[in-house]
Amino acid sequence: MADMQYIACVHQGNAILVGKHKLVALSMSDGEQVWSCPLRRSEGEMPSGRGFQTGDSYFLPTTTSELWEVDLKSGKIV
Repeated sequence: MADMQYIACVHQGNAILVGKHKLVALSMSDGEQVWSCPLRRSEGEMPSGRGFQTGDSYFLPTTTSELWEVDLKSGKIV
């Protein structure tokens, strides 16, 4: 987990961490990884700032000027 940059939010007992190339959910009760979501769709694309949580979604800005919606239950980009 050394490549993680910051804690994005806490959702249903999971800490959501943002790295340069992936988003990871870790269980706060045992530290186990719940899911991982790759964030690179094209060369050079990565998070470009802090996002925000609303309900079961986390919105993350990227270096390609997109705002991705990540489903916090499944760890998938919608």
